[in-house]
Amino acid sequence: MPVGVARFCFSNFPEPNLKLIKGKRDVMAETAIDLSEELKASPELWMNLQTQLDLAAALKKRSA
Repeated sequence: MPVGVARFCFSNFPEPNLKLIKGKRDVMAETAIDLSEELKASPELWMNLQTQLDLAAALKKRSA
């Protein structure tokens, strides 16, 4: 999603969720619910994406 589109889509989100878009914050349960309501995808999808990101980072760190 282009940054301009993301900013428009999430312009009504609270500031902590805007940090998520900028990659400065992890997806937490409340954020997953907010995203699911806004983007019509399940909260589980957003939580699973965060889990996959965390796992990839841990594997990369371990192999370094």
